[in-house]
Amino acid sequence: MEVKAIIFDKDGVLVDSEEVKATAWQRTLNSYDIKDGFSWYLSHLGPSSVSLAEEAIDAFNLDKEPGEISREWQKNYLVIKDRVKPIKENFKLLSTLAKVYLIGVASSMDKATIEAEMLSFGYQEDIQACVSGEDVANNKPAPDVYLSVAEILQVKPSECVAIEDSPTGIDAAKSTGIFCIGFKNPLYDLDLRAADLIVTDLAHVDFAKI
Repeated sequence: MEVKAIIFDKDGVLVDSEEVKATAWQRTLNSYDIKDGFSWYLSHLGPSSVSLAEEAIDAFNLDKEPGEISREWQKNYLVIKDRVKPIKENFKLLSTLAKVYLIGVASSMDKATIEAEMLSFGYQEDIQACVSGEDVANNKPAPDVYLSVAEILQVKPSECVAIEDSPTGIDAAKSTGIFCIGFKNPLYDLDLRAADLIVTDLAHVDFAKI
C-alpha cells in the first residue's frame, strides 16, 4: 500500500503521561478505600475517563455516577499534569516522518490538554490534524477519532498508519482498516496482539515498506 499519513496516539506514544494518569486514578480511587488504583489503571488504559469511571463502578461496586468520578480524576490529574514529559525519541521520529508524510494525532484525551502539550513540547508545526475524544460522537475504541483525522488529512484509512500503545486504541484504528503499529511502552505490559506490527522502538520501523 502507499502510505500517505502517520497517525499517532498521544498518551504513552508521544508523551510519558500514563504514570501520571495512573497516579491520578490512585488518588481518585483512594477516596473510596480502593488501594490498587495505580495498577488497575495501567491494566485498563486507553478509554476516556468517563468510560474508565464506568469500568471502576462495575469493578469496585461504587455507588457513584461516572461523570462525578471522571471529574474527580480530572481534578487530581490537573494537580500533577506538569509531571508529564515527552518521549523524546518518538518526537524525533515524528519530526523526521513529517518531512515525508502527513502527520495526525488521534487521542482520547481532552482537547485542551492535547493542545497545551503540543505547545509546551513544540511539535504543533509538524501536525496537520489533531482530533480528541471530545471532537467526536464516540471515543475510542470506536473508530471516530481515526476517521476524523483521515478526513481532515484528505486521505483514505487504507493510506494511513496508526501508532498505538493499548488494545483500546488498536481496536479503534483497526476497525477503520488502518494498518496499526503497537508500541510496547516499557511502563506496562498490555496485550497488543491485535496490532499488525509490535515494536519496542519505533525507529526500527521502515514505514516505506509497510
